[in-house]
Formats: sequence, structure tokens, C-alpha cells
Amino acid sequence: MRIEVGTVWAMSAHAQNSHFGVEFMRTRRTYTWCAVALLSLAATMAGEKRSHAQVTETLNLGGNYNGNFGYTLNGTSYGGGGPIGPSSLAGNNLSFVYCIDIPDEINVPGTYSNTTVTSNGTAVYGSGNSFASGNSLVSVPNAGAISWLLGQYALGATTSTQQDALQSAIWTEIYDNGTYTGSGAFVLTGDAITNGILAQMQTYLTNVGTAPTSDVFWLSPNGQGNSAVQALVAGTPEPSTFLIAGLSGAGFVFYGLRRRKAMGA
Repeated sequence: MRIEVGTVWAMSAHAQNSHFGVEFMRTRRTYTWCAVALLSLAATMAGEKRSHAQVTETLNLGGNYNGNFGYTLNGTSYGGGGPIGPSSLAGNNLSFVYCIDIPDEINVPGTYSNTTVTSNGTAVYGSGNSFASGNSLVSVPNAGAISWLLGQYALGATTSTQQDALQSAIWTEIYDNGTYTGSGAFVLTGDAITNGILAQMQTYLTNVGTAPTSDVFWLSPNGQGNSAVQALVAGTPEPSTFLIAGLSGAGFVFYGLRRRKAMGA
């Protein structure tokens, strides 16, 4: 009887352990799939802005920008340019903000709650631009080249000379199809020629490639249908707030898995 009872108990314990093992495997599998699902969701949310052609967000522009280099557009003198910062979009810090529109103006610092944001290289330009279409979105000339220039040089442009040169290269792409002659629509003047901006810009414009327009944000601060202000191009927020939230969620899932393992050991 003792042996039989012991055998029955042993068999019962073995069955219980087997059942627990199966349940644990199911639980582990469930947690793993939850983690994968959360990571996938995080990636989807992080790329949501890029997948949509157009959204409306609040843009906050900081008060810093370069105003110390001279240039003209079609013979008219203007001044200053990007990067404008520190700036944020929908509460997320932008890595950089450059101007893609010369004739229009923008308040710096300033907040624009009706900013049209696109990922397809379109923006609202004022009537001072020959390619403008009222207050509607139009394709930014050579948008792929501008995206490439920013991807290659924006984060490394830390001096005012480099930043002014990059801004000038962007405007050369827009207003002179990427070729600077000194007699086109966009022309550097005064100290911009002698202090290294011209030479640096020509370096940036050498062998320009093309990159997806979705690598950056194209900003129209007053939105569509309103009086146009200066159109902008910005670096996407890194790292994404959505991605951080998703990874944190996945961390809790893996913590739960480890805790379940410890309890079953």
C-alpha cells in the first residue's frame, strides 16, 4: 500500500510537473509573442508620421538662428537662415530646422499650432516663389537632393560657416537647380564670399545624391489655405518617444517572464 500510495503520489507529482511545464511553455510563448507584438507596435507608431503624407502639428521654434551672412534672391537682399533652434514638433525635439523659402518670413521664436507636416517633399510657399500655388502644397524643387544634403551634413554642421554653407546649398538646389554660378537667382554677397561660406557650400554641392523625402519633415507653419510664412525642413525627432514607450512596455513583459521563471524554479 505504501508503495502504491507512493507510486500514485509520484505519478501525480510527475503529472503536475508536466502540466506546469506545459503551462510554463505556453506562458513563455505568450510573453514572447506579446513582446514581439509590442515591439512591432512601437516601430509602427514611430514611423506613423512618415507613412502619412500629411498631418497637422504644433511647431515651436527657438530663438537661435544665423543672421550674419549676406545673399540675394533675384536681386533682392535678405538675411539669415537656419538652423533655427532649439525647436520641437508635437513636443518632440527636432535635431535641426533649416529654411527652404527665402521671400517669406517667420517669427523666431514662435509657436505655430497649425503646422502642416508632410513626408513627401511638399510645402506651402508664398507668392514670392515662382513655383508657389496660392496657399496650397507644392513640390519642393530637388527635395530628394535636399534630404540627402541634410542627411549627410546637418548633424556635423556645428560652426556658423558650415551651417550657412548648408543653408546656401539648400537654397541653391531650390532656386538654381543645384548649380551655383554667382549670377543665378540665388547669389551669396559680401563676407559670405570671403569668409569661407562659398567654398564650403561648393564642397557640399559636389556629387550631391538623392535620399527619400521621408527622411525629413517638410513644414508649412501656417498650414494650407492661410497666408504663407517661411516654409521649413526639419530633422525627425530621435529617438522617437513612441519607440521608447514601446520598448519600455516590452521590458515589463520580459520582466514578467523572468519573474514567472523564478517562481517556477
